[in-house]
Amino acid sequence: MSLASESIDPIFPPSARARLSPSSPAAERPVTPPPSRAPMGETPREPGARAQVAGLFRALVGLGLLGAAAGLGALGDTPDHFSHTSRWGITLRMIPATVLNIGGAVLLSSPALVAIHQYLDLRARPEALAAALTRGVILVGQLAAGLAPVVLFFSATTNLWLPAFLASMLGLGAVGYIVCARELTKAERAGAESGDDAETSASVEPAPRFHALVHGWLLLTLLIALRLGVDLADFVLNTRQF
Repeated sequence: MSLASESIDPIFPPSARARLSPSSPAAERPVTPPPSRAPMGETPREPGARAQVAGLFRALVGLGLLGAAAGLGALGDTPDHFSHTSRWGITLRMIPATVLNIGGAVLLSSPALVAIHQYLDLRARPEALAAALTRGVILVGQLAAGLAPVVLFFSATTNLWLPAFLASMLGLGAVGYIVCARELTKAERAGAESGDDAETSASVEPAPRFHALVHGWLLLTLLIALRLGVDLADFVLNTRQF
């Protein structure tokens, strides 16, 4: 027994046995658990109503800035027979006309989207659709605020303010089409995932009738915006009462 213990002692010295002992500080060191992950089916938290209202207000201000930049170009490019008051009337009317063209088209067509969506028994909730449309309008307004200096440059240096303004509006319509389609699809996918298991939630895709509804509604919105644009152009240029 003494020989065996003497042959083992050089291999396992007392310091090594102390480290392997259950009562040693190394053995009692707590193990940090890995960070918990959110379930696959859980969707990110939507911004609050106050944040959405603030973002929507900033978007409307951005559209107003775009209209004001174009209106300053109209101030110096109107015919000579227009009075000074008439010129300023055209400039000031460009601001609400730009806001109403995009905001009015979305406001007039959104009830049809929600009603037909519920009639087709799709998955997203009405408030999720409204939040998706709000995010789309906010992004369009932010883009309009970014385009306002470009239109202002053309208004101040050339007489191409009208082509620049029309190109900006066409760009806003194209971006709004893409963004609203993406946000609505995300809302529908989140609504479909909420009723499925976490293992199959990644493969959930909206129904084909949903895509048909979204693109049909977006085309309707663009047509309404075009029709509103004709009426608002008459509203801007109607200076008989000044």
